[in-house]
Amino acid sequence: MRLLLASSANGYLARGPEDDMKWTGPIDKAIFRLLTLSNANDTLLAGSRTFDQMPKLPGRKMERLSGDGLTLDLASRLYPDAWLIGGPTVALQALKLGLVRRAFICVSPVELEEGMHATEIERLLPNEPAYTIKVSNVDVLVYTEDQQWPGK
Repeated sequence: MRLLLASSANGYLARGPEDDMKWTGPIDKAIFRLLTLSNANDTLLAGSRTFDQMPKLPGRKMERLSGDGLTLDLASRLYPDAWLIGGPTVALQALKLGLVRRAFICVSPVELEEGMHATEIERLLPNEPAYTIKVSNVDVLVYTEDQQWPGK
């Protein structure tokens, strides 16, 4: 699976459970579109809260993850190359299960004062990104499958 997350400059992934992610800005949204539209057969997997907040995304298939329906484990078998887009809780679970083989963390130049911090997720990523892509004012930290992933 491929993980796609947004982060504030000071390491927050969301303002809280009901965050609408408007703080990420237009460059982050453009990167999201570019990555998730790169292959017409790609599936986007999101937790229930993220799924409910997302608008319909033209050209992309979205699936809702849930504990009693499409579980993360089942989704990883049905959609091994899917984009995991929804949210920090799902990302943490996927990393703990060793399901993520590539990660893209888009760091927006915004400081958040509270919310969900990336500390636990950072422990489950390789020590350093394989590379960083600068797109205007957003840094995209890219972790690849050939790196050493904790827990794999």
